[in-house]
Amino acid sequence: QADIILDKIKKLVDKYQTDIDEIRVLGGGAIIMKKYIKENLEKLAENKNLELFYLPDEYTQKVTALGLFIFTKSNIFKESKNK
Repeated sequence: QADIILDKIKKLVDKYQTDIDEIRVLGGGAIIMKKYIKENLEKLAENKNLELFYLPDEYTQKVTALGLFIFTKSNIFKESKNK
C-alpha cells in the first residue's frame, strides 16, 4: 500500500511541480503510514525543492472526522446516496 501511495504522489508531483510548493500529509491513515513513507517523502520533497508538512498525530483523527462530516453534507455524497 505504501508503495502505491508513494508512486501516486511522485506522479502528481511530476505532473504539477510548477504549481505546488509543498506536500501535506494528514488525515486517514497518516499515522499508520508515516513509518513507511516519511523518509521517502522527505527525499522527494528535498529533490523537488518542496516543503513537507505532516499534521501532528494528535490532530489527524479530528481532521479525518471533520472531513468525513463535511463530505456527508456535500452534493456529491447526496447524489451518491440516490444511486
